Amino acid sequence: MGLKMGKLIPREVETEDMLSDLPDFVLLHIMGFMKTKDAVQTCVLSTRWMHLWKNLTTLKLNSSHFQGIVPFSEFVSSILSYHDGSISLLDVDLRFPGYMNHNILNNFFEYVVSHGIQQLKLDTR
Repeated sequence: MGLKMGKLIPREVETEDMLSDLPDFVLLHIMGFMKTKDAVQTCVLSTRWMHLWKNLTTLKLNSSHFQGIVPFSEFVSSILSYHDGSISLLDVDLRFPGYMNHNILNNFFEYVVSHGIQQLKLDTR
């Protein structure tokens, strides 16, 4: 705040996006700690972030973060469709408590195996 004739006047705050200035590999490392749903939602931050999530090497997919198994299954299908196919997957964590469409599950396993998965955590009945 500045002082002008005995009154406090707020200074203009310069907004600087220092986070977006980081290299992709640093942002992807940070995003790797996030739930995949949250990482995908970063695409709305700016055009710089729009496609960044597609290069994640860690996927954390948990059905408890969705309003049911159908939205979760659709999200998993979208991830498989839009994830950059040239990127190897290092760590995938898939959690769902009940039945998941057989085709989606098969597609999921084919995808992660074909993309060099190093660690798979699967939590289901």
